Formats: sequence, structure tokens, C-alpha cells
Amino acid sequence: MILSCKNNESNNGIKIDTLKKTDSSINQRHSNKEVMLDSQHLSKRDYTRILKEAISKIKINKIDTEFIKLVIPLNEEEFGQFYGLTYNENTKDTFFKLDQLFYKYSKNEDVFLKYLNLAEFADGEYAESYFEDIDVLIYEKKTLFCKLYKIISTEARERLIDYKDLCK
Repeated sequence: MILSCKNNESNNGIKIDTLKKTDSSINQRHSNKEVMLDSQHLSKRDYTRILKEAISKIKINKIDTEFIKLVIPLNEEEFGQFYGLTYNENTKDTFFKLDQLFYKYSKNEDVFLKYLNLAEFADGEYAESYFEDIDVLIYEKKTLFCKLYKIISTEARERLIDYKDLCK
């Protein structure tokens, strides 16, 4: 929710006499894939387009670290779209290939950070294999994990709390 106010002078400097909630307009703009914050436009990334590009790139074997950083889901909605690839026979292989590439490219610090943050919303049968893979990576990259553990999302940190003792 964004709050906007009109400032007027008062005896203590600034008096706020108008406070307007604009969350409904944000929701409307958000549904149009755009959010306005302090006169800045921030575009919501088009994860559907990213997944379509991933399908094309995998077919021609043109995946690199930068693209893997882009395609790792950043929230529950994107994770749902990513996992949704498994529901279609034409894209199921893409899902499994991307998942393997997330693991493979986790030697890169930025990829590993995003892969760790995936713990926040990995669920169901995907979570089973994800947590097996993340376990191996954490033990392989203990020093890097400890560096990143401090900065991953609170929710991801809570789901990975059993590894916190590695960082002592």
C-alpha cells in the first residue's frame, strides 16, 4: 500500500492534512503489470515470456548463466507457472531440464542465491527433490551458503534453518 499526503506548514514544520490510501489504484495498475512508486514505473517481469524463451533456448541448447539467473522463479506466482510446465507433455521436458540447470549453474553465486530463495515457495513433489538437491549443494558450498544465508528471504531462511549450524 502506498500512502500519499499533502503537506501544509504548521507550528512544528510540516502538518499532514490529507492522507489518501491508493492501494486500490495500485492493485489496478498491478493487474496491468505496472506498479507506480513515488513517480517511478516499475514493470512486473513477464515470466510467461521468460518461460517461452526458455523453451526455445533449450531446444537449441543456448542456455547460459545469465539466462538461468533470469528464469529461476522469484515468487509463488512464478513458481506456479514454472511448475505448470509439467502439466503439458510438450513442456514437461523443459521443466526437468531447467531444474537440472538450476542445480548445475548453482556454482555461480547469483544463481545459488536465487536457488536458495526458491526454498521459500517450493512445495509438493517438487519440494522433495528440491530439498534433496539443495542439501547436496549446501554441503558442497558450505562457505558460500553461510555467506548467502544471511541475505536470503526470511521465509527461505526459516525453511533452511537446519543448516544454520554449519555457519558457526
